[in-house]
Amino acid sequence: MLQTSFHTFAEDLHQRLQKPLPGEVAHQKMASASRYRQGVKPNERTRRSAVLICFYPYQNSIYLPLILRPQYDGVHAGQMAFPGGRMERIDENLTRTALREAQEEVGIRVSDVKVLGLLTELFIPPSNFYVQPVVGILPIARIFTLTRAK
Repeated sequence: MLQTSFHTFAEDLHQRLQKPLPGEVAHQKMASASRYRQGVKPNERTRRSAVLICFYPYQNSIYLPLILRPQYDGVHAGQMAFPGGRMERIDENLTRTALREAQEEVGIRVSDVKVLGLLTELFIPPSNFYVQPVVGILPIARIFTLTRAK
């Protein structure tokens, strides 16, 4: 039964990702008021990155992996996050960045992921990153490896 409902969930999500996204308007509605008062905008030093939002079925529910960033001297220390990171020269595009980083961080095999689509890129002022969320599925549950986030 879960496989059927997961399949339906994945198909519905794929169809919705083909439609226009709310983009920056939705980002503004969800952001804190202080974010826009600070007036930080993308600039020539803004870096590109991507995260993988990857759903999978497990015990009659739908899950997605998250990571806990390590404690370090930086703005994202100790935060929960989607697996992902900065685009490297070896990455042909941001989807490849998200898949590579997910493989490095939680052991997802790139060949197992079916990419359903992209969400609107989001600017993260504290770290000066543009983040491309990539949405995908794993058709079967996996045991993820535990690695340290960079």
